[in-house]
Amino acid sequence: MSLSVVPTLKVFWQHLRRHKLMATVIFVALVIEETAFVLIPVVQKALFDTFSSDLARDAMVATAMHFVWICVALWALRWVLLRVATFVNASFQPMMIIDLQRTSFTYLLDHSYRFYSNAFGGALVKKVNRLGRAFEDVIDQLEWSLLQIVISLTAVFVIFWLRS
Repeated sequence: MSLSVVPTLKVFWQHLRRHKLMATVIFVALVIEETAFVLIPVVQKALFDTFSSDLARDAMVATAMHFVWICVALWALRWVLLRVATFVNASFQPMMIIDLQRTSFTYLLDHSYRFYSNAFGGALVKKVNRLGRAFEDVIDQLEWSLLQIVISLTAVFVIFWLRS
């Protein structure tokens, strides 16, 4: 029997489509949050460039305060979006795990009596619970690792491309 990741990912995707709104909110919040995180150093560079410019003292202070408030706004935006993403994620993942387990147990109930007499019930329950935990691990890695790396690299390349 050959095992493949593709059928498992298809099951995850089918269940993920049932909770589109929550998944979209998490995705958009994390994309905007990571983009704001990449923009903060750009604004800080503009702030330090202001200090080294030939502006009059009053104009320099006004421009510097403008950049400081932009940095504060970006940090506040990051904080709010990160809280929104984690709050929605805290209810999204348990709902998805429960949904996956219900579907798996429903699938198991359609099997014949012979299947249950040949398979230990505890092992079946353990495998169903593993599916839910696997979804949690995959989504955590996608949301908190891969997505942030992709957004950061893309934003950095765009910034470098615009600067050159």
